[in-house]
Amino acid sequence: MSTDQGATASTPEADSERAKRKRRAFLAVGLVVGLGVGATLAVFSTNVFGKATFATGDWEAQGAFAASGGGDWQTAYIDSAAAGTFDFPLDPSETNIVPGKPIYSSVGLRVNPEKDEYPGLASLLAGVTRAPEVATKPESAELFGALQFWPKLIATKTVPFGAPPTPSCTEADWTGGQDAFGITGWSPLTTAGGATLDLPIDDTTGQVVCFAVTLPDTPENLANPALRGSAAGVTWQFSILANIP
Repeated sequence: MSTDQGATASTPEADSERAKRKRRAFLAVGLVVGLGVGATLAVFSTNVFGKATFATGDWEAQGAFAASGGGDWQTAYIDSAAAGTFDFPLDPSETNIVPGKPIYSSVGLRVNPEKDEYPGLASLLAGVTRAPEVATKPESAELFGALQFWPKLIATKTVPFGAPPTPSCTEADWTGGQDAFGITGWSPLTTAGGATLDLPIDDTTGQVVCFAVTLPDTPENLANPALRGSAAGVTWQFSILANIP
């Protein structure tokens, strides 16, 4: 039998060496493939970041009352506990409201000229009862229900108001004024306005509204003993919103 001289003899040592070479080749291929997969994933995994900053304007409204804050513009009247005070002066010969005889007092409203990015819209909310600041007279819900008011926009008074007893508005001022907040006649204190009042920007004068309050001298009121020697308090809220176009 002839022998193939070109073939490598198979021995245990040769077989072991061939197996080692195969394992090294397999590991090498595995490493190459592994690096290739990793590089491909990196290409398809990235991030995009974005950022922004937001800020709001420092917008505010102001009010003025003759019997509070020196009659000048204030920003402190922001809740019921800190409400400004209407003066409603009486005639020198009177100490109480007289049936059929209105009394008058003003409120000033404006957008703060230093913080007036937008004009404002003022609404009058329904009046609510509050404890009267008359310690010597009992509170009367019937008196609160019997009182009526009528606000009018006037141009005859400006802020700051004079200190009491100087009136912040008078009967003449009120008579020559224009109906305000959509209220066009004598109304209960709990009446809410049906229209808004414009508060323009760059306005240092503001809008002045004269409130007239009366106890109608009707036979029912004059004969009602619950209305005599009593007191009632009211809080009016002016809701002012920025008129953003």
